[in-house]
Amino acid sequence: KDLALLDKNQREEVQKRLIRLGFYAGDADRRFGSMTREAVRRFQLRRGLAADGYADLALLRNCGRCADLRAGRRYIRST
Repeated sequence: KDLALLDKNQREEVQKRLIRLGFYAGDADRRFGSMTREAVRRFQLRRGLAADGYADLALLRNCGRCADLRAGRRYIRST
């Protein structure tokens, strides 16, 4: 698991993706307060992940895949 800390732009992107997925109702303000942590925790629970409320690069990628699938975009695996 990639435990690198997220920079401000990545934190904003996590918030935007959580908004698109319906887990977060706040603003994408780049600050991870209690509302964002609760949204992350709900996303983690829904996806069967350890629900600690903390976002890392792996969570950012996971949110992105979910948001893309919800929007109808599909990934093609390269061999």
